[in-house]
Amino acid sequence: MVAAPGEAGGGAAAGWSKERLLEMDHAGRRYSYEVVESNKGFGRYRATLRVEDDPAGCAIAWSFEADPVEGWTREGLVGFLEELARGVARRLEEEINVEIKGDGV
Repeated sequence: MVAAPGEAGGGAAAGWSKERLLEMDHAGRRYSYEVVESNKGFGRYRATLRVEDDPAGCAIAWSFEADPVEGWTREGLVGFLEELARGVARRLEEEINVEIKGDGV
């Protein structure tokens, strides 16, 4: 786990962010959003998620643009965001599996 700013030791405080939806393209299977407020130290942060064809079914591509975060190296920020992306992917997969098994709503 990579600690966010203000999370000494890898995660004492819960991270949060308020995001604004910028674009939703159902036909293109993508959306874009920006962080407007957070406790993670972000200045400007804008991201796009796309669902792309993949031999196994589909893949999610996540790209972003961000201003440097005070006290973070580029590698630290990218590592933190990669860990977030992996967590989101795990939760999506868990929810999809629940729906497939018929245990969902």
